[in-house]
Amino acid sequence: MKVDNSWDINADPFHQLLGLTLEETREGTQPAGTADLQITYLRQAHGKWIDAEANVIKRGRQLCTIHVDIMSEDGTLCANGRVLYALRS
Repeated sequence: MKVDNSWDINADPFHQLLGLTLEETREGTQPAGTADLQITYLRQAHGKWIDAEANVIKRGRQLCTIHVDIMSEDGTLCANGRVLYALRS
């Protein structure tokens, strides 16, 4: 997923990508809220766009853990994070 870098990196690209990831894996459930969110900022992102990749680590009946990497235009890792979403059926 490419995210416009006309604004500073904050939790928004994480939530955008996580929402899309949950849509692909939810199987009849909806996010009930963020139970935990951890973001590690490594360096400032430069360029016209940033690239984000999300992977579902574990998807249970009530919780879903997703890991996210945010990279700058040249492929340098700028931030990573983990979110734990509560799910409702």
